[in-house]
Amino acid sequence: MINQLNISFDTFFGKIIDPVVYNFLTAVEKPLSAKMGMIPQQFYSEIYGHIDKYTDRLKPQNKGEYVQNCYIVLAHLLKKVSDVKKTLNELFNPQSIQDYLILKRYLLPALDLFDDIHPNSKEYNSFCNEYLINNSFPEKLDYLYIVEDILKPSIRVKKINIKEFENYLKTNNLIVSLSGCLFIRHEQKEGLFIEFLKNLKELRNTYEKQRDKFSETSEEYSFFDMRQKAVKITMNTTLINPSVTYQ
Repeated sequence: MINQLNISFDTFFGKIIDPVVYNFLTAVEKPLSAKMGMIPQQFYSEIYGHIDKYTDRLKPQNKGEYVQNCYIVLAHLLKKVSDVKKTLNELFNPQSIQDYLILKRYLLPALDLFDDIHPNSKEYNSFCNEYLINNSFPEKLDYLYIVEDILKPSIRVKKINIKEFENYLKTNNLIVSLSGCLFIRHEQKEGLFIEFLKNLKELRNTYEKQRDKFSETSEEYSFFDMRQKAVKITMNTTLINPSVTYQ
């Protein structure tokens, strides 16, 4: 199972932008395409409403301050994006260092933050939940936005037809997680994180073998048993995917 997941920083290819933000992208795309240099005030008012409801769900100690800070951050990110006066497609396909910085430091963080405040936001990616758990595609969803080469200067956001998704995974040798993250298959490249977990598993096996040489009531048995349990906890708390645990 470790090999199949292949979750590691060096095999991290990209992620699927959650469809809950697609209406947000559509709303932003029009003023960006017109290159007006600003996003209409009505749009910010709607964002403020989302933040207010999001804060109600969180119930922070100081609601007013939390709403204000969240709104200021998102408004700042959007202003940085609109100030460059480029279309959404141009921002999704950076051609210069400035384009790269706008996409990496402002546009993608703005999408992540809007995803958090969206009333339909979940701990999982809404598309991946339907695809992996229910083995189907979400209704009325025709396309996907995928962030590619997310850790490289060649980062870009690709829009694909949803019917092409499975072929996209096969062509690029990728696996997808419930969070929407995409990783390179272990058949193509085994991640360093996987090797680390394997080493921990071998260490735990060693402690278990040492433990079983002694009586369960002995101090030696207790010593090695605590060691193997400590390694087990390290393995479980180190895993990125919470659905995988070691017994």
